[in-house]
Amino acid sequence: MPDHREEPVFAISIAAKLLGSHPQTLRMYERAGLVAPRRTSAGTRLYSVADLQRIRRIQSYTHMGVNLEGVGVVFGLCEKLEQMQRDLEERAERIRREMEQRMRKLVEEAERLLGSRLPSELLEDSGVGLAGVEEKEKQLR
Repeated sequence: MPDHREEPVFAISIAAKLLGSHPQTLRMYERAGLVAPRRTSAGTRLYSVADLQRIRRIQSYTHMGVNLEGVGVVFGLCEKLEQMQRDLEERAERIRREMEQRMRKLVEEAERLLGSRLPSELLEDSGVGLAGVEEKEKQLR
């Protein structure tokens, strides 16, 4: 499903009016590399809802006294942080899957060594199921 926030629909005059700004200010943000509106084949700038949201962030930072170069630095850091967050989430998911697989192998090995089925609740134990396996081993000794 396409993200309609990215669809370019607002001409520069409409975008400026919606933002309470001047079209020249939007051109300045574009020259500074802070926003990149799409262009029609005739070269007309078209802004998306996502572009307008980004410009509102620019306005917010500049009203706080941050210059446009500083806004670029802030955006760069935010993008880097978001990428690191995505990478971390992907890594955590990969580790979770690996741990689940290792846990299944450990339970299978414990069953093979102990010659009996371990209680199913050990497999359903969220988090560290090893404590339950160790407890079961103590009981069987």
